[in-house]
Amino acid sequence: MINVIHIKSYGHSGSTLANLFLARNKGVFAGGHLFRYKRLWQKEDNLTTNDGTLIKDSAFWNKVKSYLADNGLLVDAEGAVEDIAYDDIKNLFQAISECSDCPVICDNSKAKGFDSIIYNETDFKTLMVHVVRDGRAVYHSMHKKNKNTLFMPFHWTVSNLIIWLKYRKKNNYILLPYERLVSDPEGVMSELLSKSAQFFDVDIQALKSKGCDSIPLMFAGNRMRLNYDGNIKYDDAYLQKISFFKWWYLTLVMFPAIW
Repeated sequence: MINVIHIKSYGHSGSTLANLFLARNKGVFAGGHLFRYKRLWQKEDNLTTNDGTLIKDSAFWNKVKSYLADNGLLVDAEGAVEDIAYDDIKNLFQAISECSDCPVICDNSKAKGFDSIIYNETDFKTLMVHVVRDGRAVYHSMHKKNKNTLFMPFHWTVSNLIIWLKYRKKNNYILLPYERLVSDPEGVMSELLSKSAQFFDVDIQALKSKGCDSIPLMFAGNRMRLNYDGNIKYDDAYLQKISFFKWWYLTLVMFPAIW
Protein backbone atom coordinates (compact mmCIF):
# COMPACT_ATOMS: atom_id res chain seq x y z
CA MET A 1 0.00 0.00 0.00
CA ILE A 2 1.38 3.40 -1.03
CA ASN A 3 0.75 6.28 1.39
CA VAL A 4 -0.23 9.51 -0.38
CA ILE A 5 -1.15 13.00 0.79
CA HIS A 6 -3.13 14.56 -2.05
CA ILE A 7 -3.42 18.35 -1.88
CA LYS A 8 -6.70 18.98 -3.64
CA SER A 9 -7.57 22.52 -4.67
CA TYR A 10 -8.89 24.89 -7.28
CA GLY A 11 -6.15 26.65 -9.28
CA HIS A 12 -4.42 29.64 -7.65
CA SER A 13 -5.50 28.46 -4.20
CA GLY A 14 -2.21 27.63 -2.47
CA SER A 15 -1.62 23.93 -3.22
CA THR A 16 2.01 24.58 -4.22
CA LEU A 17 2.62 26.48 -0.99
CA ALA A 18 1.20 23.61 1.08
CA ASN A 19 3.32 21.17 -0.94
CA LEU A 20 6.48 23.19 -0.30
CA PHE A 21 5.80 23.34 3.42
CA LEU A 22 5.29 19.59 3.64
CA ALA A 23 8.50 19.13 1.64
CA ARG A 24 10.41 20.63 4.56
CA ASN A 25 9.88 17.30 6.31
CA LYS A 26 12.51 14.75 5.33
CA GLY A 27 10.03 11.85 5.40
CA VAL A 28 7.53 13.42 2.99
CA PHE A 29 8.36 13.17 -0.72
CA ALA A 30 6.66 16.27 -2.09
CA GLY A 31 7.10 16.22 -5.86
CA GLY A 32 4.43 18.60 -7.04
CA HIS A 33 2.40 17.39 -10.04
CA LEU A 34 3.63 13.82 -10.33
CA PHE A 35 1.12 12.96 -13.03
CA ARG A 36 3.59 14.64 -15.38
CA TYR A 37 5.79 11.55 -15.08
CA LYS A 38 6.16 11.25 -18.87
CA ARG A 39 8.38 14.30 -18.89
CA LEU A 40 10.94 12.41 -16.82
CA TRP A 41 12.65 10.50 -19.58
CA GLN A 42 11.15 12.17 -22.64
CA LYS A 43 13.10 15.31 -21.77
CA GLU A 44 15.86 14.00 -19.51
CA ASP A 45 18.51 15.74 -21.67
CA ASN A 46 17.13 19.25 -21.06
CA LEU A 47 14.72 19.02 -18.11
CA THR A 48 16.22 19.94 -14.74
CA THR A 49 15.40 19.45 -11.10
CA ASN A 50 14.94 22.53 -8.94
CA ASP A 51 18.65 22.65 -8.10
CA GLY A 52 19.49 22.84 -11.81
CA THR A 53 20.61 19.22 -12.22
CA LEU A 54 19.61 17.57 -15.48
CA ILE A 55 17.29 14.60 -15.01
CA LYS A 56 19.80 12.35 -16.77
CA ASP A 57 22.43 13.40 -14.19
CA SER A 58 20.16 13.24 -11.13
CA ALA A 59 21.30 10.47 -8.77
CA PHE A 60 17.81 10.13 -7.33
CA TRP A 61 15.88 9.90 -10.61
CA ASN A 62 18.47 7.51 -12.03
CA LYS A 63 17.93 5.33 -8.98
CA VAL A 64 14.18 5.43 -9.62
CA LYS A 65 14.68 4.56 -13.27
CA SER A 66 16.95 1.62 -12.38
CA TYR A 67 14.45 0.34 -9.82
CA LEU A 68 11.67 0.39 -12.40
CA ALA A 69 13.83 -1.33 -15.03
CA ASP A 70 15.13 -3.99 -12.61
CA ASN A 71 11.57 -4.87 -11.60
CA GLY A 72 10.17 -4.80 -15.13
CA LEU A 73 8.04 -1.77 -14.28
CA LEU A 74 9.59 0.93 -16.43
CA VAL A 75 7.13 3.77 -16.91
CA ASP A 76 5.98 4.13 -20.51
CA ALA A 77 7.34 7.45 -21.71
CA GLU A 78 5.67 7.32 -25.10
CA GLY A 79 2.55 9.23 -26.12
CA ALA A 80 1.08 12.51 -25.00
CA VAL A 81 2.40 14.09 -21.81
CA GLU A 82 -1.14 14.46 -20.49
CA ASP A 83 -1.96 10.73 -20.73
CA ILE A 84 -2.34 9.11 -17.32
CA ALA A 85 -2.07 5.34 -16.95
CA TYR A 86 -2.96 3.56 -13.71
CA ASP A 87 -0.08 1.09 -13.79
CA ASP A 88 2.45 3.78 -14.64
CA ILE A 89 1.39 5.98 -11.72
CA LYS A 90 1.37 3.01 -9.35
CA ASN A 91 4.79 1.83 -10.52
CA LEU A 92 6.30 5.31 -10.35
CA PHE A 93 4.93 5.95 -6.85
CA GLN A 94 6.15 2.54 -5.68
CA ALA A 95 9.63 3.27 -7.07
CA ILE A 96 9.72 6.71 -5.43
CA SER A 97 8.61 5.22 -2.13
CA GLU A 98 11.30 2.54 -2.23
CA CYS A 99 14.13 4.76 -3.49
CA SER A 100 13.44 7.71 -1.21
CA ASP A 101 12.62 5.64 1.89
CA CYS A 102 9.92 8.23 2.62
CA PRO A 103 6.82 6.92 4.44
CA VAL A 104 4.53 9.30 2.50
CA ILE A 105 4.38 10.82 -1.00
CA CYS A 106 2.73 14.24 -1.32
CA ASP A 107 1.15 15.27 -4.62
CA ASN A 108 -0.93 18.26 -5.70
CA SER A 109 -1.95 17.17 -9.21
CA LYS A 110 -5.22 18.47 -10.61
CA ALA A 111 -5.32 16.45 -13.84
CA LYS A 112 -8.48 14.65 -14.89
CA GLY A 113 -8.23 10.94 -14.22
CA PHE A 114 -5.60 11.30 -11.48
CA ASP A 115 -8.12 11.12 -8.64
CA SER A 116 -9.55 7.83 -9.87
CA ILE A 117 -6.06 6.36 -9.54
CA ILE A 118 -4.79 7.53 -6.17
CA TYR A 119 -8.14 7.05 -4.39
CA ASN A 120 -8.20 3.40 -5.42
CA GLU A 121 -7.84 1.64 -2.08
CA THR A 122 -6.34 -1.46 -3.66
CA ASP A 123 -2.92 0.13 -4.11
CA PHE A 124 -3.12 3.54 -2.42
CA LYS A 125 -3.99 4.87 1.00
CA THR A 126 -4.73 8.54 0.33
CA LEU A 127 -5.35 11.46 2.67
CA MET A 128 -6.98 14.46 0.99
CA VAL A 129 -6.01 17.95 2.11
CA HIS A 130 -8.61 20.24 0.53
CA VAL A 131 -7.08 23.73 0.30
CA VAL A 132 -9.72 26.42 -0.18
CA ARG A 133 -8.78 30.04 -0.73
CA ASP A 134 -11.20 32.96 -0.68
CA GLY A 135 -12.69 32.90 -4.17
CA ARG A 136 -12.33 36.65 -4.55
CA ALA A 137 -8.57 36.27 -4.08
CA VAL A 138 -8.52 33.43 -6.62
CA TYR A 139 -10.38 35.63 -9.08
CA HIS A 140 -7.90 38.45 -8.51
CA SER A 141 -4.90 36.13 -8.98
CA MET A 142 -6.27 34.65 -12.21
CA HIS A 143 -7.29 38.07 -13.52
CA LYS A 144 -3.73 39.40 -12.98
CA LYS A 145 -2.45 36.66 -15.27
CA ASN A 146 -5.02 37.50 -17.96
CA LYS A 147 -6.84 34.19 -17.59
CA ASN A 148 -10.47 33.85 -18.60
CA THR A 149 -12.45 34.56 -15.43
CA LEU A 150 -15.97 34.89 -16.86
CA PHE A 151 -17.30 31.62 -15.42
CA MET A 152 -14.68 31.25 -12.72
CA PRO A 153 -16.89 32.30 -9.74
CA PHE A 154 -19.54 29.66 -10.53
CA HIS A 155 -16.94 27.00 -11.30
CA TRP A 156 -15.05 27.77 -8.07
CA THR A 157 -18.21 27.51 -5.99
CA VAL A 158 -19.46 24.30 -7.58
CA SER A 159 -16.04 22.61 -7.58
CA ASN A 160 -15.33 23.26 -3.91
CA LEU A 161 -18.86 22.40 -2.81
CA ILE A 162 -18.80 19.07 -4.66
CA ILE A 163 -15.53 18.08 -3.01
CA TRP A 164 -16.75 19.14 0.43
CA LEU A 165 -20.13 17.41 0.12
CA LYS A 166 -18.55 14.21 -1.21
CA TYR A 167 -15.71 13.84 1.30
CA ARG A 168 -16.52 15.91 4.40
CA LYS A 169 -17.64 12.93 6.50
CA LYS A 170 -14.82 10.61 5.47
CA ASN A 171 -11.83 9.99 7.69
CA ASN A 172 -9.39 10.73 4.87
CA TYR A 173 -10.51 14.35 4.39
CA ILE A 174 -9.03 17.54 5.85
CA LEU A 175 -10.37 20.99 4.98
CA LEU A 176 -7.59 23.57 5.02
CA PRO A 177 -8.44 27.25 4.48
CA TYR A 178 -5.58 29.00 2.69
CA GLU A 179 -5.91 32.01 4.98
CA ARG A 180 -5.29 29.79 8.00
CA LEU A 181 -2.20 28.31 6.34
CA VAL A 182 -0.60 31.70 5.71
CA SER A 183 -1.50 33.10 9.13
CA ASP A 184 -0.14 30.12 11.10
CA PRO A 185 1.97 27.95 8.78
CA GLU A 186 3.96 26.22 11.50
CA GLY A 187 0.88 25.39 13.53
CA VAL A 188 -1.01 24.13 10.49
CA MET A 189 1.88 21.95 9.31
CA SER A 190 2.32 20.49 12.79
CA GLU A 191 -1.38 19.62 12.81
CA LEU A 192 -1.20 18.11 9.31
CA LEU A 193 1.78 15.95 10.27
CA SER A 194 0.01 14.75 13.39
CA LYS A 195 -3.15 13.82 11.47
CA SER A 196 -1.10 12.20 8.70
CA ALA A 197 0.86 10.08 11.17
CA GLN A 198 -2.39 8.93 12.75
CA PHE A 199 -4.09 8.22 9.40
CA PHE A 200 -1.16 6.28 7.94
CA ASP A 201 -0.30 4.68 11.30
CA VAL A 202 3.32 5.78 11.17
CA ASP A 203 5.58 7.43 13.74
CA ILE A 204 5.40 11.20 13.38
CA GLN A 205 9.18 11.34 13.77
CA ALA A 206 9.46 9.16 10.66
CA LEU A 207 7.54 11.79 8.72
CA LYS A 208 9.88 14.47 9.99
CA SER A 209 13.20 12.70 9.71
CA LYS A 210 13.10 9.41 7.79
CA GLY A 211 13.86 9.58 4.08
CA CYS A 212 16.13 11.44 1.66
CA ASP A 213 18.30 14.33 2.77
CA SER A 214 17.48 16.16 -0.43
CA ILE A 215 14.64 15.36 -2.81
CA PRO A 216 14.70 17.11 -6.19
CA LEU A 217 11.36 18.85 -6.66
CA MET A 218 11.05 19.00 -10.43
CA PHE A 219 7.32 18.81 -11.15
CA ALA A 220 6.61 22.48 -10.58
CA GLY A 221 3.07 23.58 -9.82
CA ASN A 222 4.02 27.17 -10.64
CA ARG A 223 6.98 29.52 -10.52
CA MET A 224 6.75 29.75 -6.72
CA ARG A 225 8.63 26.47 -6.52
CA LEU A 226 11.67 28.09 -8.17
CA ASN A 227 11.89 31.27 -6.10
CA TYR A 228 10.28 30.35 -2.76
CA ASP A 229 12.45 31.61 0.12
CA GLY A 230 10.45 30.16 3.01
CA ASN A 231 8.67 33.40 3.87
CA ILE A 232 4.92 33.92 3.55
CA LYS A 233 3.25 37.27 3.11
CA TYR A 234 -0.52 37.41 3.14
CA ASP A 235 -1.73 39.33 0.11
CA ASP A 236 -5.11 40.98 0.57
CA ALA A 237 -4.77 43.22 -2.49
CA TYR A 238 -7.92 41.71 -3.95
CA LEU A 239 -9.92 43.52 -1.27
CA GLN A 240 -8.67 46.90 -2.53
CA LYS A 241 -8.25 46.26 -6.26
CA ILE A 242 -11.58 44.65 -7.07
CA SER A 243 -14.26 47.23 -7.78
CA PHE A 244 -17.19 47.65 -5.37
CA PHE A 245 -19.58 46.02 -7.84
CA LYS A 246 -17.29 43.08 -8.56
CA TRP A 247 -16.61 42.55 -4.84
CA TRP A 248 -20.32 42.21 -4.08
CA TYR A 249 -20.97 40.13 -7.20
CA LEU A 250 -18.18 37.69 -6.37
CA THR A 251 -19.16 37.56 -2.71
CA LEU A 252 -22.79 36.71 -3.50
CA VAL A 253 -21.94 34.10 -6.15
CA MET A 254 -19.28 32.43 -4.01
CA PHE A 255 -21.03 32.75 -0.67
CA PRO A 256 -22.21 29.11 -0.53
CA ALA A 257 -18.60 27.91 -0.50
CA ILE A 258 -16.99 30.66 1.64
CA TRP A 259 -16.59 29.27 5.14
